[in-house]
Amino acid sequence: MASIKFIHTEDKPVKLKSTPIISLNKSKKLSSIDGKRTIYYIETKEAFKLKLESFVDFTQKHPQYENYVVITIPIIRK
Repeated sequence: MASIKFIHTEDKPVKLKSTPIISLNKSKKLSSIDGKRTIYYIETKEAFKLKLESFVDFTQKHPQYENYVVITIPIIRK
């Protein structure tokens, strides 16, 4: 059997230059009934593609779409 060698390097924290722009088909928006609280979800693949994984909570998934997770920073949806 082949052995697998894993070398973990410490990643530097990502600094955002501006608010990320996420396409409408790669993000979801949920609002509370009274409209005071809004939660944004982003597709997991898109979060890794845009290197936003440090701003995503992978434990909280969208109630209907399992491949969408909560993003903890504000985003612009276009």
